[in-house]
Amino acid sequence: MTATTMTGTTMTQEQELRRLVTPRLEALGVAVDAVDWQKLGALAGLWLHYGRSMNLSGAQDLGGIAAHVVEGLQVVALARSLGMNPGDRWLDVGSGAGFPGLVVASQAPVVITLIEPRDRRAGFLEVGLARVSGQGEVLRGRLDEGGWHADRRERGAPCGVFRFASARALFAPERWLRVGAEWVGAEGFVFLHLHPGSENPLGVSSSGRMDSDLWSVRAIAGHDVPRGTGGTKG
Repeated sequence: MTATTMTGTTMTQEQELRRLVTPRLEALGVAVDAVDWQKLGALAGLWLHYGRSMNLSGAQDLGGIAAHVVEGLQVVALARSLGMNPGDRWLDVGSGAGFPGLVVASQAPVVITLIEPRDRRAGFLEVGLARVSGQGEVLRGRLDEGGWHADRRERGAPCGVFRFASARALFAPERWLRVGAEWVGAEGFVFLHLHPGSENPLGVSSSGRMDSDLWSVRAIAGHDVPRGTGGTKG
């Protein structure tokens, strides 16, 4: 699929997405050349194709998708600054349309577990993960203070300790910090998506942050979260 500019020139979805995203990445100081635009273009095609029919998100065009992609790339850049290594395990809860989970899978050499209770969206996530040759799995169920609650047909479960954990617009920040900290352990990091100018929850300090005009993405080390505030792992 192509888009047409004001001059009549046609651009592929990949090119148009790059045009929309690049200035915002440059403003953040993120290396544009480090982005795999081909994989993001492939995901953009899926988001546009399935977005309306599956009600994936409020983003119905490339402009809306670009904002979500920038936010996902903020997360990836922050993880790199924290010493992300190939093979690190990443947990993304309430993955929905794949923001930021599929962006992470397309750009980072991690093994990702995507948690999603809705079967159709979980199926979409599996298609997206395969499209970008991402390493990982999609699990159907919910994860909260009570641990892991699998869909009745789901036989898998998240297990072990993850290096990174993300969840966007699913929990209140305080609640997500408590839940996420149980899965990353003392040496991992929980990512928070906050509005610019917001205070960190629970009085914790950030190990790193990346701020845009829309979102302030912050990394909280597991050992900085007050103990006894989380739930029980399944």
